[in-house]
Amino acid sequence: MKKVAVLMGSDSDWPVVRSACAQLDAFGIPYEAHIMSAHRSPALVAEFSGYARKNGFGVIICAAGTGNPYFTTDTAAALRAMELKCEAIIKGTKVDGVYDKDPVKHPEAVRFSHISYDETLQRRLEVMDATAITLARENKMPIIVCNMFGGDIRRVVCGEEAGTVVEEE
Repeated sequence: MKKVAVLMGSDSDWPVVRSACAQLDAFGIPYEAHIMSAHRSPALVAEFSGYARKNGFGVIICAAGTGNPYFTTDTAAALRAMELKCEAIIKGTKVDGVYDKDPVKHPEAVRFSHISYDETLQRRLEVMDATAITLARENKMPIIVCNMFGGDIRRVVCGEEAGTVVEEE
């Protein structure tokens, strides 16, 4: 089992982090919580990156924005993944991957197992905002989109296939 660190942006993010910790507890994934604030000292992210690697953390959950207006949480996730030198972004959603159309509204929707950044943007699939997908593409950071309920995140963390991988063709 991989070590997990939970990183939050500010005290107001505590409900999100608490929920993430509850999910980790439910799946039996050991973790350590580190409270850091993007609002007060963004330089700590770089410092935490070295700490995480030195201590063998395999997964870091970032729950928060950047503390800057005009940046979505999707873009913040992509930015933090680059700063922390992660191998992938795991995007937990209400559905089990990326579909050609909204599967909630269209039961006939088809799920992709893999899709490129460019096709995701061209089809306007709304996986993440365009800035986040572009940032991931420019840094060759895969995005794994999976259901945040039912064990998909655990499967991804454990190296099993789940959801959709958005990456280069």
